[in-house]
Formats: sequence, C-alpha cells, structure tokens
Amino acid sequence: MSKQKVREAPEQYEVELSDDAEDSEEEEEDYDDDEEMQIEDGGDVHLGEEELSDDEDDSEMSGLDFDDEAVKPEKTVKKTVKAEKLPKPKKIPKKYRLAPGEEEFDEEANYDKLHPKHFEIPNKIKRHQIYLKMKREQNKAKKALKAKRWRQAYEAKQLGLEPPTKQIPKTIENMREKEETTVEEDDEEVKADEAIDEYADYFNKTREPKLIITTAERPNLRSMKLLKELKDLIPNADTVWRKRSSLKKVAKVAYQRGYTDMLVVNEDRRMPNGLLIIHLPEGPTANFRLSSLKLCKTLRKWRKWMVPHRPEVILNNFTTRLGQRVARVLQALFHYEPQFRGRRVVTFHNQRDYIFFRHHRYEFFNEKRVGLKEIGPQFTLKLRWLQNGVFNSKLGDYEWFHKRGEMDKKRKFHL
Repeated sequence: MSKQKVREAPEQYEVELSDDAEDSEEEEEDYDDDEEMQIEDGGDVHLGEEELSDDEDDSEMSGLDFDDEAVKPEKTVKKTVKAEKLPKPKKIPKKYRLAPGEEEFDEEANYDKLHPKHFEIPNKIKRHQIYLKMKREQNKAKKALKAKRWRQAYEAKQLGLEPPTKQIPKTIENMREKEETTVEEDDEEVKADEAIDEYADYFNKTREPKLIITTAERPNLRSMKLLKELKDLIPNADTVWRKRSSLKKVAKVAYQRGYTDMLVVNEDRRMPNGLLIIHLPEGPTANFRLSSLKLCKTLRKWRKWMVPHRPEVILNNFTTRLGQRVARVLQALFHYEPQFRGRRVVTFHNQRDYIFFRHHRYEFFNEKRVGLKEIGPQFTLKLRWLQNGVFNSKLGDYEWFHKRGEMDKKRKFHL
C-alpha cells in the first residue's frame, strides 16, 4: 500500500502547491524533507530522503513550475568553431613553368631575336625562308620573356612584395611626335585671330547659318541618297540640282539668296568619294576625302528616329592650330542654338587625322542610365587641302595642302 500511495502523492502534491503558492511563499521555504504532509483525499504519506531515490525525486520535481529563474537548470550549449582554411597557393600554369634543366630567359642575350634587323636578300625564296626562321625565333623569345615576367609577378605576390612595374606597350598614340602648333586652352593669340576671322559673325550669333547642298554634274543614285540624308540631318539646309553650272556661279547665286555655306558631294566611279565645303562669301574652302560610307538603311537602326529638331554638335580631339580651323569649318554648318528637346547629337571625332562622323539620338531610362541610338549616316573624312577664299582650282591660295609621302609619317599628325 505504501508504494501505491507514494506514486499517487505527486499529483495531489502539485494541486496543493498550486493552490497555496499564491497565499504564502514563506511557508514553502520552511518545509523540510523529513516533515509529514497531509493530503485531503487520502491518508498520511511520509516523504523522506531515504525512501525516495534520485530518479524518483527528479521525476517529482520535473512537474513543478517555479517562477524563480535561479532554480531552473542552466543549459550548456557547445559551440564548435571551424578553423579557417588557408587558401591553397595558386599553381603556376604549365605554359609558364620552366622545363627540367631549362635556364631563366636572358633578355639582353636574346635582344637580336626579340628585335630582328632588316635584311636585303635578292633571292625571293631564300629571303622568305630566312624571314620565317627569324619570325619563329622571335615568337619563341617573346613567349619565354612573357613567362619570365609572369613568374616574377607570381613570386612577389606569394612573398607579399610589390610586383614588378608593368611595362607600357608602345602604340602610335603614345609614340606620337609633338606638333609645334598645338594650341593650349588659354591662348590669347589664337583667341585674337578667331575674333576677326571669317566665322566671327557666326560665333557672335549675329548671322544665322543657312546651307545649300549640291552634287556633281551627273550624280549617281547613291550620291542622291546621301544628299537626301544630309538634308534631313541639317534642318537649315536646302538641296539644288547643279546640272552643268560651275561652282563659282552656284556660289555667287547662293550668296545672293542669303546662304552662308555650300556643301558639294563629289563622286568617282559612281560612288561618293569627297566633300567640298565653301564658306560664303569670302571662304575658306575645305576639301575632304570621303570613305567608309554607310547610309541610314544599311545600319541596323535607321532614320525612323530622325526628328526635325536642330542637333547638338560635339568636336573631339582637334588640338592643333589647323585642327581648330577645320573644327570651326565643320561647326559652322549647324545652327549655333541646338534644340535639346530633340535629343540629337552629331559627333566629329578626330583620331590620327581621320575625322569620324556619327549621328545619334540619346534616351534617358532613369537618372543614371542613358542609351544611344545611332541614326546615321556614318562616314570618315580626311582633309586633302584648305584654301583661302572661295573655291579656285587654278589661282587659289592654299593655306594647307596634304603632300603624299612627306606627310604620311605614322607618328606625326596635323589635326
């Protein structure tokens, strides 16, 4: 019987504690383990340390709810810290490794292989064989030198040192010879000359530009298409059939009708190959070679984005005195007050005396992203000559003339 009473005691003990816990907390502290406890439904049950085992004591106390946090058992959480793995050293690629028994490449000893000299051999077959042999040796020496530099950079990185200085490749741009007529930004002499030249009234905004465009005597279909696209490109332009009239006569009539510039599209072998720009009435006259022509329809996105607004003009990299003169000739074809609502841009980019022409329309996607849509046409210009006054092929005073052979140096540019 005693065992059954002991098993029933915890349930009744919980009820009694839960009812009396709100009335007095001090009495619960005075209870001893050897004290007798009376239960209302059953008889007396004696609870003591000797009669209850440790397991039974834990089972009885597990059902009790104490508010005191100090009584609750503390949970021990084991934290496992993973050791940081060190990055494995990068292996040298196979093409940069030294073969067993191979010595480090000596750049000074192989200078002749890296920079072979020019040779003249009358026999064409023998000359070609020697050339191929020199080329193979040169390529082999270049690969060995590249592998040596790569190994040096790799070893410095592993040791935590600064890598060797990276060599700058030699290009036409950085090897360019300095032009004597290069103009600085604040050049008072150049500003004084431009204030009294033929385009002073245009830049002072006292004379609005008006352009007339014509072609050769018997224009081809491709020249007529270019003529139409140039008219759409420049809103202040008109086209006229030249027929068999001379350029002097057309220029005289155009000036009488209020035109400020004349643009002539020349052609050869039924293809447009040149542009002649004449400023009225006193010149100058500039003749350009036209190449790499692509009309609007040949481009992926063509002139369906063409709008009648006046475009903006961007002139890039015209640094010399002659370059600024040519830039003023090109800029005077367009109106000096662009209409920004049309979002059209015309670009003349000079690079190595070649003037690349592009026509775009920009679009704002958001505050940071801007897109460009090329409308066309696109072509490349190269200045042949620049003449003072109106066009005169016999008695004209040439301000600059391109001399073939003498001015075709790869490292010297004039614009």
